[in-house]
Amino acid sequence: MAVKFKQSTTFIIFSRPFNETANRKVLFWNEDPKKDLVFKAEVEISNPKGQEYSITPSTGRVEPNKSIRLTLTRHAMAEDPGPCTDLFKLKSCLVTPTTKIKDLDSYWEGKRKSSSDIHVQHLRLTWLQDPNSEAGNAVNVKPENTTIVIPDPRYPKWWFRDSQSEIQLGFVQTCGYEQGFHVYRSN
Repeated sequence: MAVKFKQSTTFIIFSRPFNETANRKVLFWNEDPKKDLVFKAEVEISNPKGQEYSITPSTGRVEPNKSIRLTLTRHAMAEDPGPCTDLFKLKSCLVTPTTKIKDLDSYWEGKRKSSSDIHVQHLRLTWLQDPNSEAGNAVNVKPENTTIVIPDPRYPKWWFRDSQSEIQLGFVQTCGYEQGFHVYRSN
């Protein structure tokens, strides 16, 4: 498959406060040199009470060796949610550039869930720690200036960047498991 995620190292992190809308940009690319990639993005919610998300665009087509940026929006909530176990789910499938697809929503409804040509990847959603909690200060990032970059499988690092404060949050994979959470300040 042309798109691969490091599942043990990929998260989408939302900051507080929860009474404000927060946006995250998710960037991924089609590494296949000859085929187009069609995708469908959605959020699997474990506790639907009070947690609402939207994704723009939720379906699309990516040409060979091109990328696309999705916007994942967490809508404002009336009260702080508990621990987050929600998942961002991306279904993708390679098609020839000459394949005509009139309606992508109908295309995905027609695909069988067990189809071997569909690749499904998950990104775990999580919250930054409350800066007022006993565990100490959390990094407060500006939601509108944040891009989540889905890693190129050739590189073992994934970064969460905030261009305004120049803070990078990264997960490093070592020996097949998550090594830890690090805060880096860029130069």
